[in-house]
Amino acid sequence: MITGWRRLCAWGGGLVLAALPSCTGGAGPATGCRGGWHMQMGPASAGESDELFGVSATASRDVWAVGVALPPGRPARTLVERWQGRAWRTVPSPGRPPGGSFLNAVVAVSASDAWAVGLSRSPGGPARTLVLHWDGRRWAITASPNAGPGDNSLVSVAAASARDVWAVGYRDAKGVYRSLVEHWDGYRWTVVRLPRLGGPGNGLNAVGAAASGAVWAVGGSARAHGPSQPLVLRLDGPSWSSVPAPASLHSATLNGVAASGRRAAWVVGTTRSGGDRAFSLQTDGRNWRVVPIDPVAALSADLNAIWAAAPDDVWAVGSSFDGRWYRPLVEHDARGRWSRVPVPGIPGYDSHLMAVTGFAGGELWAAGSASRGAGPQRVLILHRCASSPS
Repeated sequence: MITGWRRLCAWGGGLVLAALPSCTGGAGPATGCRGGWHMQMGPASAGESDELFGVSATASRDVWAVGVALPPGRPARTLVERWQGRAWRTVPSPGRPPGGSFLNAVVAVSASDAWAVGLSRSPGGPARTLVLHWDGRRWAITASPNAGPGDNSLVSVAAASARDVWAVGYRDAKGVYRSLVEHWDGYRWTVVRLPRLGGPGNGLNAVGAAASGAVWAVGGSARAHGPSQPLVLRLDGPSWSSVPAPASLHSATLNGVAASGRRAAWVVGTTRSGGDRAFSLQTDGRNWRVVPIDPVAALSADLNAIWAAAPDDVWAVGSSFDGRWYRPLVEHDARGRWSRVPVPGIPGYDSHLMAVTGFAGGELWAAGSASRGAGPQRVLILHRCASSPS
């Protein structure tokens, strides 16, 4: 695997990745959004772990979050949570028995149209793509293809419209990981042909789509010699093309992308030379600009996801490590300059944010997990009210 790929998780009888307990019953009822940040954490459960990896919203009172629940000694199962203005609740979601099922990302197109993607595995078998669809009444498995007999996993999903939905991830081609892109055209999911990327391995961590139809996908690519390099793909008309990333980035992986307009995009990632350091990139479709992340008083910092309200109003989330604890990390770029945004901490817990979404008025949702030491993971959700001060 490429160092830095997110959620490239191989598991046999059970999941090797920790999961987090759900918000249901533990996050508590909403008290009204009165400004600032609000934190909700799922209840402690007897040995079960629940974790959120994706979040998406169509309205302030209609937010989805997805991930995985891992009961002790039992297969992993899909986890779907919904916010409708009062409290988070768990919504029933299918998996593929008797093995485990896992959701990595969600995109909501409307109140009656949402997609969640991930993987499932039957005991002793390879991972297979898993796609769920919400039709306004229930979540159901939608047929999704796989490229070859090896592991296939979908890590991220984005929609330009109801009939133009993209999912990306990776596949195992005879022991070598390769990028995987799938497309929904309103009728079915298909595997999309990609350009030859070269190198001994590559994979995609994120996809972003704009209403204009512009689509970007990012991840990491290994080299025969030397550190891994950023991988950037862009949809040009009917086909995908590889876009060279800045040559100054070494041992770097791209974790999140937000498409804007017809050609522009924001990207966040992490470089691992001299410790994990977060960075961001901005492109107009032709030229790249490296936009430094403000120095964090920590030994390392990772940014896992990005969301853009406008080209000059961009948010990114992840975690920072101070030598003892992992803390939630939120960064805001206003007019080309990143600044760290203070958010509530959780004393005694390691915390990670994996996804972010929001609205142009300033309301944000960030989802992830928190755990005390080696204990089970618990769902973590941060909510920023509209027009709140940073």
